[in-house]
Parts: sequence; C-alpha cells; structure tokens
Amino acid sequence: MKNENEITREWRKYPGGTVVSIQCTTFNNAANIAQALEGMLAQKTPFPYEIIIHDDASRDGTADIIRFYHLRYPNIINPILQKSNQLSQGNSPDIFTFPLCRGKYIALCEGDDYWSDDYKLAKQVVVLEENPECDLCFHGTYKLDVTTGVNHPVANYGSIPRLVTVEEVIEKRFGTIATASVMARRSVMKSYQDFMSEQEDKIVGDVYFHILASLRGGAYYLPEHMSVYRFKVPGSWSERHANHSKRRMEYLERRVRSYERMNSMTDLKFDRSFRIASQVLVMKGIKEESALISERRFFYRDNAHYLNWKQRILALSIMCLPGSISLLRRARKILSSSQVVSQ
Repeated sequence: MKNENEITREWRKYPGGTVVSIQCTTFNNAANIAQALEGMLAQKTPFPYEIIIHDDASRDGTADIIRFYHLRYPNIINPILQKSNQLSQGNSPDIFTFPLCRGKYIALCEGDDYWSDDYKLAKQVVVLEENPECDLCFHGTYKLDVTTGVNHPVANYGSIPRLVTVEEVIEKRFGTIATASVMARRSVMKSYQDFMSEQEDKIVGDVYFHILASLRGGAYYLPEHMSVYRFKVPGSWSERHANHSKRRMEYLERRVRSYERMNSMTDLKFDRSFRIASQVLVMKGIKEESALISERRFFYRDNAHYLNWKQRILALSIMCLPGSISLLRRARKILSSSQVVSQ
C-alpha cells in the first residue's frame, strides 16, 4: 500500500482542487473496513480525491481502525466518528458527510463493500466529463454471499458501455445497481437530501439516489466488474432482515409508498415504470412464506391495485394455498436437475 506522499505526488500536477469525494458509511464493520479503505487508497488518479467516512457509533472497534488509517493518511481521510448512533434517531449519514464533500463528483462505498479495480474512479470521471448531460455512472459488481461464499455478477446491463434509461433504472430491468459502483455529480445530492428529509425509509436510500440521479439524462453503464458487494454480513441490514419476515414486509410497504412519492414528484412521467417496480415489490411480499397469512392479506389489500388480473389470481392462489411457493420451487429445482442429467 502506498503512503500518502506517494498517492498525492501525481496530484500536484493537477491544476484544480478535489475532483472526487468518496462517501463511506460504516457501522460495526471491523472485519471489512480495512479492505474497503485500502480499495479507495489504491485508486490511481491524476486528480485529487478525498475520503469522507462516517462511523455511526460502532461497538466493535471499527472506529479504532478508521483512526489508524487517518493517522497514516491525514490529508486524504476525513473521519466522522459519532458518539451515539444517528440512524436510530432518524438521521441519515449523508447529512453529516455531504457538507464536507468538496469534489465535483461523489463516489459511494459502504464499509462492508470494496473496490477491486485501481482505475475505477479515473474511468468514471472520464465518462461523466465526456457526457455532461448525464449525472450518474455505474458499473458491474460481484455480489458475495458471506454465508455461502457464492460470488456472482449483478447489474448486467450489457457487454458494452452504454447509456441506461431512467425507466431501466426504476424497474431494475437488468438488476440492482450496487452502491459501491456509483459515481454521481455533486449537484444530485441536494435533490436526494430534500427527498430523504421527508422519507420514512432512511436505511436503504441508495435505491432512491439512483433514480433521482438518473432523472436528467439516464445513467451511464460500464460493463467492467470493479467492486464487490458483500451480502448478509453479520450485523448488516441484509443479514438483520434475512430471518425477520415482519421487518421485510414493513420494508416492502415503505418502498411502495416511496415509489408513489417519487411518481408524484415526477408528475407521473414515469408512471408505467414505477407501477412495474411496485408490482415486483407487491408480489415479493405475497410470496414471503415466513410472514403470517394475515400480514400478507393486509399487504395485498393495500397494494392489489398495482397488480394485473393474472398477478391477482396468482397472489390469491398463493395465500389460499400456504406452502405452494415452496412446492413450486422444489419442483422447478428437480426439473432443472433432471434436465442437466439428461444432457
């Protein structure tokens, strides 16, 4: 790992100030935060960047690791170490990080993810400089399930760089955009903060950020896989919700309501895409087998208007025949296995 002087040596030739502000949020990520920071510090750029890292009162030593790196890179890393947990008080981390960002662009990476390409920032800055009508750039990512070790690509929007439409982003047509793959113009943060200030769901704000950042001119996609998203990390949002059906149902309900807000905010310009995105969420809730039938029925009652008649029939069938989803999945798995054997 290069020291601070080695990293900043090339920057001295750059005529301007900070080009990219890296926003990193972390909570109880002691096992992974060093790899996240080292992926940021490994970036090879001709321009200056900074790391604004927000630790939300971790209890596992994460803050001590951040302090260690800050001592080694005091002019690159700017830490915010909270004494009390802010998210539990309804305060999103970006209200602390954004005011400190000096860059023209903002790159995101949470403390349990990491970047795997040393030229990630440089590539994305070139894209946004060459496409001034576009506010968002993202790339392919590997999703690593830490409970199984299975690693697979996500957000596959093709094999060549291209402009992705707003509709594709809303519908997640070819997969979810990973937070660690995103770079956006700093100007987008204001509209995002305005939206989140009235938002009940402050935990998973990246979904809304991607949509807001793509409204003006879509999102530019790079096919290279330049980051890794860890899934089901102990203590993370994905792990806490994995075995808690009530939380998942509440989360889906909030997401649907948030899409309604965004749809209204954009004057129904993308109504069809928001309805498609909501349909996916509603069917996901109906198929949540660990949830009580009563919970699913209430969820269906409030959101059935998003479903077409075929989806309504399927939803009602699932609720009338508990366990049917497991049977269908098991049958599909057996059928798939038998096809492989016959080949």
